Amino acid sequence: MQENWEPNSVEVDVSELMLGAQDSGSLPRAAGPTKDFLRGSINNRPFRPGGLDDSQSLERSLPEGALNGEWVREVMNGGPAQVSLPSLKKGLDLGNLKAYPYSWNVCKVQSLKSTNDEKLGELSVQFDDLFKKAWEEDVVPESEGDGAPSEVESVKSETEGSKDDESIGANEPELSLLDDILSIEAGGSTSTLDGNHVGGAQQRQEAWAIVGGSEGIAERFYELVPDMALEFPFKLDKFQKEAIYYLEKGESVFVAAHTSAGKTVVAEYAFALASKHCTRAVYTAPIKTISNQKYRDFCGKFDVGLLTGDVSLRPEASCLIMTTEILRSMLYRGADIIRDIEWVIFDEVHYVNDIERGVVWEEVIIMLPRHINFVLLSATVPNTAEFADWIGRTKRKEIRVTVTTKRPVPLEHCIFYSGELYKVCESETFMPQGLKAAKDAFKKKALTAVVGTGSYSRTGSYAGASATHDGHRSQRPEHSNRGKQNKHFGSQFRGSLPGTGGGNQNGNGQNSWGSRRSDASLCLLLINKLSKKSLLPVVIFCFSKNRCDKSADSLYGTDLTSSSEKSEIRVFCDKAFSRLKGSDRNLPQIVRVQSLLHRGIGVHHAGLLPIVKEVVEMLFCRGVVKVLFSTETFAMGVNAPARTVVFDSLRKFDGREFRQLLPGEYTQMAGRAGRRGLDEIGTVVIMCRDEIPEEGDLKHVLVGSATKLESQFRLTYIMILHLLRVEELKVEDMLKRSFAEFHAQKKLPEKEQLLMLKLAQPTKTIECIKGEPAIEEYYEMYSEAEEYSKKISDEVMQSPVAQQYLTPGRVVVVKSQSHLTCLLSVIHIFSLLVMLNLQPGTTLETRTDTVI
Repeated sequence: MQENWEPNSVEVDVSELMLGAQDSGSLPRAAGPTKDFLRGSINNRPFRPGGLDDSQSLERSLPEGALNGEWVREVMNGGPAQVSLPSLKKGLDLGNLKAYPYSWNVCKVQSLKSTNDEKLGELSVQFDDLFKKAWEEDVVPESEGDGAPSEVESVKSETEGSKDDESIGANEPELSLLDDILSIEAGGSTSTLDGNHVGGAQQRQEAWAIVGGSEGIAERFYELVPDMALEFPFKLDKFQKEAIYYLEKGESVFVAAHTSAGKTVVAEYAFALASKHCTRAVYTAPIKTISNQKYRDFCGKFDVGLLTGDVSLRPEASCLIMTTEILRSMLYRGADIIRDIEWVIFDEVHYVNDIERGVVWEEVIIMLPRHINFVLLSATVPNTAEFADWIGRTKRKEIRVTVTTKRPVPLEHCIFYSGELYKVCESETFMPQGLKAAKDAFKKKALTAVVGTGSYSRTGSYAGASATHDGHRSQRPEHSNRGKQNKHFGSQFRGSLPGTGGGNQNGNGQNSWGSRRSDASLCLLLINKLSKKSLLPVVIFCFSKNRCDKSADSLYGTDLTSSSEKSEIRVFCDKAFSRLKGSDRNLPQIVRVQSLLHRGIGVHHAGLLPIVKEVVEMLFCRGVVKVLFSTETFAMGVNAPARTVVFDSLRKFDGREFRQLLPGEYTQMAGRAGRRGLDEIGTVVIMCRDEIPEEGDLKHVLVGSATKLESQFRLTYIMILHLLRVEELKVEDMLKRSFAEFHAQKKLPEKEQLLMLKLAQPTKTIECIKGEPAIEEYYEMYSEAEEYSKKISDEVMQSPVAQQYLTPGRVVVVKSQSHLTCLLSVIHIFSLLVMLNLQPGTTLETRTDTVI
């Protein structure tokens, strides 16, 4: 007999499918217009952010008390609103003594798992509880006289009948309650009142960042991942294998590694998985330079599109590269493309420390829906696990953290002074002997300048210029020869690379005013030194656009390219700039940059046209540009490593002040030195003109700890307006989920537990203190103060000034003999003061009441 197959059916609520993008923030909602698929619409509701519990859905409707006017009636007629704020269940209760709740006489087993308001109310202490013992002594005998058993006595009898093997004494109910709270669950550890210890189960549950991979992943990688979505032509490192393994399992990954260590491999594999699963992946970068380069790199491998503020190429592609601001706009505008995204790749995560734009990263991470997984790529920072824990706790998903401190190409750091290189650091080990040698050379040079001012030194250089180089220390008339000497140096170095003799001249001819010719001679001397040691190409980091342009223009007579390289540069530039109109091809900036490129010199900063920066980047990657003057934006994720990196200075202007470079900034830029697979070692050079840095400062920059990831979250008006359209997320919730509030929110369960323990702790009952001398004295003083206060009030009310204020319509506060205060309104004044009671239900004796 053939059985009929009956598929299992599941009842699904399809009410949300009937709602549109303007009415619902759920993922199954109906799709919007096609034109709004990519960018969304300002009228759309953003999708529900991931990490929100269903029970935390926040409605924006007004409370019932505000709608029906109940709060107003309670304020006027008496009620809970007089002792507690609206929407709060508990308040300050100073009323008459009332019957005590059942929970104070019978100890019930309470669990810390339930922390709702009802359980908190049972464990709370009110004002009347302080006099509980005295109240019981006064009330219980009266009830016995009536012949009926008191409530307290009956409850105690029930308690005694319910216990099996233990007896409860007078003070044991409170202790039993405390013991039950302290024992959270079987097998769990006990929490102490100071909150230092938390149960092991709770700690495991709250650990959202899992640092390090499981044992044996790298060794059994090809067994664990037999069918890779993308094959690589080189051997993968350990951290790359671990990251790819977790991506295959559908988990979020945080990769922290040095510059040029191969973090892009993880991003490429996420793209491959999205293509394999027929979903989408988004690659976000902090600056457009990185976005443009990644688009060029990925074009030949994947179906890639580019979305920036000024360019939109192939937006229908499955793999999109965009800036973080574009993704934030798509999230707030509820773009339907969000539902197709499986992976979001955040490159250069340490950019969250940026004061101006770091808040964008936090906004995007908080607003992403729960179905999207994360791939975070960052340089090595001290608190990688902390940042990953914040993301996991916010999105309620585990984050796998894989960190590698291995640099693929080791670096050596040198100081360039007076035409010589002094090695000060190698293999992340500071070498003070190299710094000492540089300082000895500086002292020798200064001594030679003082002794032989105005004459030649032994090396054949001008010592008079060295006196000026040391600042204004000598203050001799010979410093007037500075112009002649600099003119001599300019003629020596004009046209070609200088020789060794010229280098010595430049070393002694560098003055404190940093003239253009002396800077040019110093750059020429350094480039000649690097060229002899085969350390080109080189990137020279200058921390201002003006400095980059002037340094490049100062090398007007230098030619570093061969004839074949010149031909390659000319053909490439003609092809790249052919897309411009005829008049635009002759712009001064384009003509100037082309002239520099033909001689192997490039300039890269934010002041250049986008097409010019792209041409410079591509020619540098081809190896035909030998010297590149750039600002620090070139170090932010641009995959263009060089043989050598040079720092024009270790100080920069950050928009507010001149300061030393941070270790993280130095490491980021220095990481561009050394080409993986081409160089065995990378060289980093620090140019010193008129002084040698102190050992402490230099050591801090070279081998100091990197800057921690810190929140730059701040509320903006645009953010507040966007959040008003998100029903599930208020402005307060956005603040709670930010990285700035991470530690406070992380300790919130522990603080709530500590509060429960404090509330459950037995309150010391106030004994009857009637008859004690101190209390008697206090009572007499209080009574005397009341008498004086009453006399003062009478005198004040009888004064002409006070009579002027008692006009019809004035509201006054009257204190009765029962020491209760109430509001009254003056309606008539003749021979008798007539007042209207504004609080119905209260009786006043006007003859004895006092106006206060």
